[in-house]
Amino acid sequence: ILDVVVRAKNMGAVTVAAHPVPTRKFEKQTLHLWERREEFRGLLDAWEVASGPHLFQEVIKEKLPKLATSDFHRPPQIEAWKTVFECER
Repeated sequence: ILDVVVRAKNMGAVTVAAHPVPTRKFEKQTLHLWERREEFRGLLDAWEVASGPHLFQEVIKEKLPKLATSDFHRPPQIEAWKTVFECER
């Protein structure tokens, strides 16, 4: 995976760690990137911080570039959309 990320970056791609931690749903998960986040720190452009109605607190707490996207698959999912700001309230 590291080689793929480096090659993608060299080609001008934006690299994102999508679903880097468990999504709280029954689906195939890979924690490879999360478990090796120090190795990928600085290589990945963003780490996803949400899936559906769930925020990934463990990702939010890390000093990593973050991304929260709509990830809509069905119209009812629009209610789960959220924006996270790292700033004082």
